[in-house]
Amino acid sequence: MKAKKQFKRLIGIICFMILPITLISDTPPHAFSYQAIIRNTEGELICNQPIRMRISIYLPQLGALLPEVVLYSETHNVQTNENGLVTLMIGKGESTGNFAEIIWTGTRERFLKTEIDINNLSRVPNYTIQTSTQLLSVPYALVAAYADSTNYAENSKHSLTADIATALSEEKIYTLGERAYPTMGNTPAIVFWTNQRGNKALACYEFDSSPMTGRTGWKWMNDNYTVYGTRTAFGSGLENTTILAEASQGDERFVPAACFNFFGLTDFADGVWYIPSFYELEILYTQRAHIPNLKDEWYWSSSGGAGTVAWAYDFATGNRTLRGWDNSFNVRIITKLGDW
Repeated sequence: MKAKKQFKRLIGIICFMILPITLISDTPPHAFSYQAIIRNTEGELICNQPIRMRISIYLPQLGALLPEVVLYSETHNVQTNENGLVTLMIGKGESTGNFAEIIWTGTRERFLKTEIDINNLSRVPNYTIQTSTQLLSVPYALVAAYADSTNYAENSKHSLTADIATALSEEKIYTLGERAYPTMGNTPAIVFWTNQRGNKALACYEFDSSPMTGRTGWKWMNDNYTVYGTRTAFGSGLENTTILAEASQGDERFVPAACFNFFGLTDFADGVWYIPSFYELEILYTQRAHIPNLKDEWYWSSSGGAGTVAWAYDFATGNRTLRGWDNSFNVRIITKLGDW
């Protein structure tokens, strides 16, 4: 009972503010300041105490058809001061992602989620408090600095050395619809997404992957296999595909086989071709005018749902929803290009 009572009395974030950081001369900002006052449920300040915080920037769920998509997440180990205040830089925490590559385009609002582990003692985080708020102008202003290398060089608050300017002029820049080749492998791909500068891209194969002889499509998986850990986020397709490949144990009926039916297991193992995550598939759909040989039919993503369902996209109508594993749908594999 005592532990349960303590759990109920854990902290709450009662206020926070996001402050723009000062632009410095040589590099554009990759972070912004965040402050929060931490109190318990009785309004008492949590002072001079270490806590663990997880910060996520995400697209909120919209109804049953559009799931929450985490664009970036990081963790911080911080300590409140004598006034219960914590200060940190979002973009400078421990993360496997890249703050500079957050996708800010699109019509869906971006939100900031804060989760807190009040004890900060266990190796396994125990995030018991969560709060979310919509992001407004500050992060967008940061990303705008990357609109293109010309704007960056002309911004009076930045300066480019001759070496940096030369490197920018010589790097490969990708454009939508371009036919390009992955770093490994000799199979061309069609670019359907680039970052702001154009030096990183996602591209897809020019045809759908062919299923086994006698089959009209790919099944996602079946009840004989267990799948867990797949995500919907941008950038998670390769990790998802690896999970699916391990779960399916090489069974050629299911979607992981789409990655090596054409190219061989070596290309897949090196991360050249993989099945897009839900959000990557959504981008592919929005850029379908640049992509040849797409069908007005359902396509699988590599993002599973709870139970024996996974996210799929109807390229005829734009409908996206969870569908049962035993459905036979198309698969269009993708790859990364450029300096990731």
